[in-house]
Amino acid sequence: EFDKRGNLYVSDSFQGAVFRIKHVRTCKVPCFVETFAHDPLLATAGFPPFGANGLAFNGDDSALFIANTGDDRVLRLDMKSKMITVFAESLNFAVLKRLPILFVCENNQYAIHTHQSRRQGTPAICERARAFGGRATGG
Repeated sequence: EFDKRGNLYVSDSFQGAVFRIKHVRTCKVPCFVETFAHDPLLATAGFPPFGANGLAFNGDDSALFIANTGDDRVLRLDMKSKMITVFAESLNFAVLKRLPILFVCENNQYAIHTHQSRRQGTPAICERARAFGGRATGG
C-alpha cells in the first residue's frame, strides 16, 4: 500500500512485520527496506497460516489497517506511535454468521494495555457493536 508521500508498505505475515520503502519510485536501487512495525499480532496461529496480508490507509494516512486472515482480525497501526491494536474480530464474525451469541462487556477503561481515552474516540463500547450491525444496550 502506498501512502500519500509515495512510501510503500508491505506486510510479512511469517515475520509478523510491516516494512516500509521510502519514496519507492525515486529511491536508489536497491532501495533500503526498513522494519516499520514488528508485533506478534501481525503473525498468526490460525488457519490459513497467513497473518498480515492486506493493507489499507485511512483518509489522512494516520492509520494503516491490516487484514490478518489467519486470525479473522482487522488490526489498526497508528502511524505516529506505531502502536498496533485489534480493530475488529469476533463481533464481526458473529454478526456475519448470524450466530445466537451474547457478548457481555465490562468497560474497565483499558483497551488491551492502554487507557481507553488513548485508543478510541467514544467511551461507549456498545457503539462498536452497532457499527457491525449487531444489537447493543448500555453505555
